[in-house]
Amino acid sequence: LTADGRQWLSYVTASGKRRYVDIAAAKAEAKPETKPVAKPANNPSLSESGTYTFTGRASIKAEAKVSSPELAYYDKGMSVNYDKVLTADGRQWLSYVTASGNRRYVDIAVAKTEVSQPAAKPSLPESGCYTFTGRASIKAEAKVSSPELAYYDKGMSVNYDKVLTADGHTWLSYVAASGNRRYVDIA
Repeated sequence: LTADGRQWLSYVTASGKRRYVDIAAAKAEAKPETKPVAKPANNPSLSESGTYTFTGRASIKAEAKVSSPELAYYDKGMSVNYDKVLTADGRQWLSYVTASGNRRYVDIAVAKTEVSQPAAKPSLPESGCYTFTGRASIKAEAKVSSPELAYYDKGMSVNYDKVLTADGHTWLSYVAASGNRRYVDIA
């Protein structure tokens, strides 16, 4: 919707309350660089500002860090007007400022510089005990877009029985007490 000269997204929270997200000045559609963009794999042709259309679920975060908690998310087909593209924490991020003045970040791709990381993987045993050096999300699937079920904080540890690479990341996996397999993104 358009109100107060701004373009807004609106949604209903799990508690049933309607929320609004300021996504752009109402005139934004007149900008020639504003266009839908398919999800790139660190696409250098992605303009520094514009409209990005998501091809899958993507987390909205307060920091450009994979370990930052998910505040909300965009689903496939949704779009956002962004004013910045940056690389941080081995990922490519879109960024924008909300109506409340807070900057938000959305992870869209593995950064090209992450290609050198697989060399570190062989030093990690295929099973064992892993101690976390920072916050790490526990997920039901080995996908960055999978919702966070819980998390491990710095200093906590987990016994894992599998190491895998999926969605451009290295994941530890284990079977929880519930009998469900869980995944934790470590790199």
